Amino acid sequence: MQKKNAVSKNPTNVSVREKVEEKLKTSEERFRLLSEAAEEGIAIHDNGVIVEANEALARMFGYELSEMIGMNAESISTPESFKMIREHIFTEYDKPYEGIGVRKDGSTFVCSLVGKPYKYKNRILRVAVLRDITERKNAEKSLRESEERYRLLTDNVTDAIFTTDMNFNYTYASPSAYNIVGYTTDEFITLRVEQLVEPETLSWFAEMFAEELEIENRADRDLKRSRVLEYQHVRKDGSKVWVETKLTFLRNENNAAIGMLGIVRDITTRKQTEEKLLFEGQRFRALAEQSSDIIIVVNQELAVTYENPAIERILGFKAEERMGVNVFDLLHPDDLKSVTAAYHELFSNINTPVQRSEIRLRHQDGSWRIFEAVASNLVQDNVVGAVIVNLRDITERKNAEAELLQEQQFSKLLLNNLPGIFCLCTYPENRLVLWNRQIETLLGFNTEEIKGHLATDWVAPESLETVLKAIEAVMRKGQDSMEISLIAKDGHPIPFFVTGVRFEIRSLSYFIVIGTDITERRESEKLLKKSEAQYRLLADHMKDQIWIMDLNLATTYISPSVEKLLGYNLEQIKQLSLDKILTVQSLQAAMDFFSTEMSKALAAPPTYLLTRSLELEFICKDGRILWIECAFSFIRDENGKPLSILGEGRNITERKQMEDSLKKSEENFRHSLDDSPLGVRISTAIGETIYANRAILDIYGYDSIEELKETSLKDRYTPESYAEFQIRKEKRLRGEPGPSEYEVSIVRKDGEIRHLHVLRKEIFWSGKKLSQVIYQDITLRRQAEKKLNDILENLRQSIKTTIQVLGTASEARDPYTAGHQKRVANLARAIATEMKLPHDKIEAIRMAGAIHDIGKIS
Repeated sequence: MQKKNAVSKNPTNVSVREKVEEKLKTSEERFRLLSEAAEEGIAIHDNGVIVEANEALARMFGYELSEMIGMNAESISTPESFKMIREHIFTEYDKPYEGIGVRKDGSTFVCSLVGKPYKYKNRILRVAVLRDITERKNAEKSLRESEERYRLLTDNVTDAIFTTDMNFNYTYASPSAYNIVGYTTDEFITLRVEQLVEPETLSWFAEMFAEELEIENRADRDLKRSRVLEYQHVRKDGSKVWVETKLTFLRNENNAAIGMLGIVRDITTRKQTEEKLLFEGQRFRALAEQSSDIIIVVNQELAVTYENPAIERILGFKAEERMGVNVFDLLHPDDLKSVTAAYHELFSNINTPVQRSEIRLRHQDGSWRIFEAVASNLVQDNVVGAVIVNLRDITERKNAEAELLQEQQFSKLLLNNLPGIFCLCTYPENRLVLWNRQIETLLGFNTEEIKGHLATDWVAPESLETVLKAIEAVMRKGQDSMEISLIAKDGHPIPFFVTGVRFEIRSLSYFIVIGTDITERRESEKLLKKSEAQYRLLADHMKDQIWIMDLNLATTYISPSVEKLLGYNLEQIKQLSLDKILTVQSLQAAMDFFSTEMSKALAAPPTYLLTRSLELEFICKDGRILWIECAFSFIRDENGKPLSILGEGRNITERKQMEDSLKKSEENFRHSLDDSPLGVRISTAIGETIYANRAILDIYGYDSIEELKETSLKDRYTPESYAEFQIRKEKRLRGEPGPSEYEVSIVRKDGEIRHLHVLRKEIFWSGKKLSQVIYQDITLRRQAEKKLNDILENLRQSIKTTIQVLGTASEARDPYTAGHQKRVANLARAIATEMKLPHDKIEAIRMAGAIHDIGKIS
């Protein structure tokens, strides 16, 4: 009855399996379509070996898809990233992380990875999804650099910058505000406007603010308009300072005013100058009359309105003759274009800075003299009324400079290739005579923009007085050095370490400046301080143990986690020898490590990485023994020289206890297998023997497992059993489940054939998925079954003969009935055969007919 039920259920099982297989194929096709359409790279791997991947992954690494299959993750990642990937595989880490991929052409890129395990056809695989985030990383880097440049600009700009809300509450102030009003940034933003100005000024502010709010209500208002104010600020010490403030509204995304941005400039000096202008004007004529330089005043029509007597002494013309003539009357034609542009700039803009240049003027005798020209505008009621020009005859100096330049052509070539800056300056004018290309490159000016300038023109205003004193020290002592900041063309300061040297030729005094850009050094110092602070913060708060030793193995620093774990503070550890905090075996292991590995690392280049770690037993202050996994590396100086030893530790006591427990468990398991009366073998999918107990050797008749391994499977099986083994192996290699119970026939070492009943089960052995195979020798049972079958067959033949004899007798007695019964019996057997009844049932029908005939005899 049980066999009949099994037969009736079989079609249903086949139908279910077909549906499952169809569903699996549909799922695989859907996964393939999704993976091919994805922009991310997708890989399915088995312990790091890629077994499936999509086109996006192949494009990402520059390989053909067929090349990717079978590749190991180690070949497409940097060593550091592969180490991390391998750890995540073993720990089944399923959170996103970042790594460095290596393309086929050797280039690298930053990628985001996430992996998850899944079971496929009785195999545990991992699906990894990769995304190229190089562009995002570059964008983040650019943003950080942009933010840093903006911060440096606002923190170091000379003018003060502030913002307020619409109620005049300060919301931000740059550090330079301190130089103007004497308040720090934190103090400044707690103040209100009325605390920084006189009541009259505050009322004036209110009127102008009301005007601006009225303008804000207009539809045609200028959203970028600004207003410039001049007023006095009240400083923290009660003194007053004149400032010029440019105010602009801050707006939200709807262009509504939400606050104000102010840029404040100290104009106290300018205001004082204006106040003194009248007095200076009176004194000007007296000084001009006595000046050794030519002084000219020119009106907007470019006509000379004043010229001092020095023109007669230098150029031979009387001052009276020059009144009303065009200022360009004596100018060299080649200088006309640049001088005209300078005059136009001075007359068109009241804020035009002082214009400096070198020009040539004609002497009364027809020769040309070279002058250093300094021109500035005279402003009255916000209108340029005139331009005053100071002309200094530098003909002799220029001739000397020309000779000097001719003599030093080789030196100039050399100087232009110096890594630092170089310039030659006149004294006491401090004017640049010669400079190398590095000045132009670093500061961003071209040759024409530098020509005629003073060496101090690019010094930060707050450092100008210090620099002037340093120049005097150079001329007095012959040499001096200092650190200064020069302002580049784009406005950002560049720090230099400069050395000045006195230089004289033909009774003329000069000084040479040689400087080195120390921007990188400054940045390195900042980064080093920041890195040290971050590192100490990290070390003080991390759970792992951190300590630092000098090269004599004396401890100089421990993280709080060390003190918490061992119970000793730094001072106590300094006084303890290593044998007090390490067990005897661990002390010996540590000494062996330091005498071999550390000495090797000391002699190696700075790029050498010490990758070996130690597992040591530490003795706590309270007597407890803890296992700690230790790793060591060098802390080096900028030249790569080792300064100290960095130790990193992790408490692995629980892990060691688990490992010991697991080891004992495995030993007990192996002992039970070794003593089992049944044959037990651990094998791979292809049949390779990993372990075999004594009973297996007895079954096969071999003396050792090595002898068993050296004998091929084909020689250990009968031909029929070996063919069946090949079929089972192919199924396992395809990932299909094989039978868990079957019988095999083996050939012993002595040639005897034995029959075995086999039970097979998948297990994990030493961390790997293998097969446990249990063998029971059923040779004697098979022999007994064969003997029993032979007896039954003999008995069946005897009964058949007896029945045939009796049947013949029955036919002789009643031929008609016997023939009829025989035909009926044969028909019944034919029907049973058509119904596919078992052979024993068909034979029973035949037997029943014969017995029926025998019954008639009686």
